Amino acid sequence: NTSDFVSASYIFFCAKMPSFEPNKRHLRELLTYFFNLKKSAAEAHRLLVEAYGEAALSETSCRKWFQKFKNGEFDVEDKERSGRPKVLDENKFALSENLHKDFESPEAASRLLKLTYFHKFEDTAEALCAATALVNSKLSKSLKKTLRNCCIEAHEQLAVADAKLGCAIKDKLQLSCVSNTVVQELMRCIRSQLDSLISGMTEKERTAMTLGLAHSLSRSTN
Repeated sequence: NTSDFVSASYIFFCAKMPSFEPNKRHLRELLTYFFNLKKSAAEAHRLLVEAYGEAALSETSCRKWFQKFKNGEFDVEDKERSGRPKVLDENKFALSENLHKDFESPEAASRLLKLTYFHKFEDTAEALCAATALVNSKLSKSLKKTLRNCCIEAHEQLAVADAKLGCAIKDKLQLSCVSNTVVQELMRCIRSQLDSLISGMTEKERTAMTLGLAHSLSRSTN
């Protein structure tokens, strides 16, 4: 799932792709970086969880790799074992450099994403309240209600652009959230095809709502 605030609505998409797991080799390279910075294994694990959520390496794995580094073993590749299938993590939703290619056309984007929920705010006041909360990484009452209605039973990870908001959602609703560079790229890709992914709203309507809300938000922060 992915949630983001756009114009004057809450929009949720279900991604037709595997879970948001970062590439293991990338995580291990980060561990070597933290090791060279004199970080402890526990601190490195905490930093990985903050960046990648529950998909990060376990603290036990971090300790094992740190022990290898202390022994001078810095090879982060998996060792081939007899009978071990040569399967890489490409089937996971890793740090893909080609994600934008999956959104080059409306047809390609629709094959990956399915609109599962669209909540259009009743008026500018409701939209302003929600936008102000999101700007401050806070969980508004309307967003909390929306998440309870459409995400609680999904038992899937919720992709959230704002890591602090993701922490608030996880704390208040016990929803598994992920916020990392992959999510940021995914959000940019979704915005590039937003008009084709959302039915029932014209570009003119969305532009009008965006401008109206931006004006109201600007006045409220001055």
